[in-house]
Amino acid sequence: MKNATVKKAALLILLIMMVMGIAYPTLAPFQPDDFSSPALLPPGGKHLLGTNKMGQDIFSALLALYWLVSGSPSASRLLFLFVPL
Repeated sequence: MKNATVKKAALLILLIMMVMGIAYPTLAPFQPDDFSSPALLPPGGKHLLGTNKMGQDIFSALLALYWLVSGSPSASRLLFLFVPL
């Protein structure tokens, strides 16, 4: 019973990460390589997870990573499933 709950929770987390990766262009408040903010801002306000040493938004960088790892390849796989060659 406990293993089933853990599996469901893990699947839910993966699903959330995949949806965030696919929806990255609409969810990200900044471009991940944008240096326009002050360095090392704390979380809150415009920057949900703060900024790094170079002034880049950490939340946008995290979403870009999700997109790179899960969203982009998954979307291309779905495209090949539904588009005949």
